[in-house]
Amino acid sequence: MTVHPHLGGGNFNEVSYQRALIKELIEDEIKAVSEKEEPVFYKGEIIGKKRLDLLVEEKLLIEIKAVPQF
Repeated sequence: MTVHPHLGGGNFNEVSYQRALIKELIEDEIKAVSEKEEPVFYKGEIIGKKRLDLLVEEKLLIEIKAVPQF
């Protein structure tokens, strides 16, 4: 709710919104990790990796999307 009034919606790429959100979380002393790699399992075996946009307090996964406004 803090980032959107400053950057607006769809004005920038996802990375800009992600960085602004991380800045806000850090200022509020909330633990957040961006671009964390996690294994992908299939039938108990690791078959690849995925990157999480933002993991907050090891509990909340945030996938950031930005749609350009024309």
